[in-house]
Amino acid sequence: MVSVNLDLLFRFLIRTKQFTKGWAPNSNLLEKIINHRREMVVKAGRRTFLVESDDFTVQLSRFSNDSNGYKVAIGNFQSPLCEFQQLMLPEECRQATFQLIVPENWRRGDTIPLCVHIAGTGDHGFSLRRRFMAKPLLNDYGIASILLENPFYGSRKPPDQFRSSLRYTTDLYLMGLALIYETQVILHWARMMGFSPVCLSGVSMGGHIASLAVSCWPRPLAAVPCLSWTSASSSFIDGALNKAVSWKTLKASYRECADRLHQSTDLDHSNSYFNKNSFKTHLQLVSSDHRNESTNLLSYSVGNKDVSVHDEVKIETPSMAELLRTALDETTHLANYPIPVDTSRIISVQSQRDFYVPRDNLIGLEQLWPGVDIRILDTNSHVQCILFRQSLFRSAINDAINRCL
Repeated sequence: MVSVNLDLLFRFLIRTKQFTKGWAPNSNLLEKIINHRREMVVKAGRRTFLVESDDFTVQLSRFSNDSNGYKVAIGNFQSPLCEFQQLMLPEECRQATFQLIVPENWRRGDTIPLCVHIAGTGDHGFSLRRRFMAKPLLNDYGIASILLENPFYGSRKPPDQFRSSLRYTTDLYLMGLALIYETQVILHWARMMGFSPVCLSGVSMGGHIASLAVSCWPRPLAAVPCLSWTSASSSFIDGALNKAVSWKTLKASYRECADRLHQSTDLDHSNSYFNKNSFKTHLQLVSSDHRNESTNLLSYSVGNKDVSVHDEVKIETPSMAELLRTALDETTHLANYPIPVDTSRIISVQSQRDFYVPRDNLIGLEQLWPGVDIRILDTNSHVQCILFRQSLFRSAINDAINRCL
């Protein structure tokens, strides 16, 4: 129980809210994002590259040497998502930035393994991943690292965004889409620079985006998603992040959002994991439900029913939460993406219990990705794993890379 409370206590101490300006900056952006994701997945399902190797130019700064035997350079390129202007990626997010950490004696063309690290929630800049992942990986296993800056974080954060508080739900979806494309640029570039084998990894949200990215890569690829599962919906609806959602803000426009998606003719035919018209069916239920509801706030219990430490969260009605769940499942559920080419190269590292990423109400990863290696750590807390089990994340990365040799 102490470790369970650690997750909830940590969430209580971080007072920032998510989706502070609502569902989307305009009424049709969410619809455009859903349609683009479906088109992207169709292409990825054909095992073709989303980004070709010669489509984008990566600029790399001069290396700066460190006294500890490694050197660092900064890389930049334009995010491929900029090509799709209808998705309205903010100006500040359009230049992808990463940090490359290699041995001091490395030269271009030297063949050494590489891990690409996707940032988790609230991980701005490179310092934490460099200190706790990249440096130990290099010292202990000889694995170089690329630390990719997430859109909406660090140098890519819009000026009106407060810290890690995403303004709109669509910011989260755009972040994931952009990183899927940007990861493909980095994987092409890493191959041309001589890195091999290459592994994708991330913790929490970073782990989930790494899972999305490996599913869209048309070649066998090692991956180590840590403390993530099969959909982001469980985190925001059933998990500790429920308390971070700005429900009062979402309340103001969720009727309009549900109605617009429900009325959209473009969403009639789904290639999603859910039944053919399930997305539309969910929206119809949400749309019809809110017309008859009372304006009073209702208590909506979240989390596992057998866990008493979850307080009730005040939400307008369950239907509003279900609209968010439906949109999150549509955009982030792994079943809506191709199965990775070789699941035997993927190691998923999980806490035994996790109140940030509850797994009870989701289909298991082993069902979606047969052959995946799932490692359950002897902890009952998301936060505890991040603080005290990162050596096991690094060990899994080394094991996944060794499976490619």
